[in-house]
Amino acid sequence: MTRRNTYIAERLRDCRERCALTQAQVAAALNIDRSTYSYYELGHTQPGLDMLVRLAGVFKVPVDSLLPDTNSPDEGDDSSVLDTRVNPIYQLSKDERGLIVSYRVLSPEQKESLRRQISEMIKTEL
Repeated sequence: MTRRNTYIAERLRDCRERCALTQAQVAAALNIDRSTYSYYELGHTQPGLDMLVRLAGVFKVPVDSLLPDTNSPDEGDDSSVLDTRVNPIYQLSKDERGLIVSYRVLSPEQKESLRRQISEMIKTEL
């Protein structure tokens, strides 16, 4: 395993844990097998650029925060990832966190459609 693979694997695991998500939730949001995502975190396989973009979207971090910084010896900085002590996502249930992750990977059009559907559901309940 290369140093780059190790860094990406560690960053993915760190981001997932900071978002209080399971591997299964992340994999479901990305529409991939949990084992595929697990291999990314273990450094056995490396996500391609498209997958890195999708992962960054799920974790709400810049893509470059998942990659090692080749210009500095410390290989990056954690400032782009929310501090777990103040992250309100920890106040959500596992199901609620799963919904948020799923929402994050939707297209803007899909998000708008979902918001309309939810609004309609709420109106009919009142």
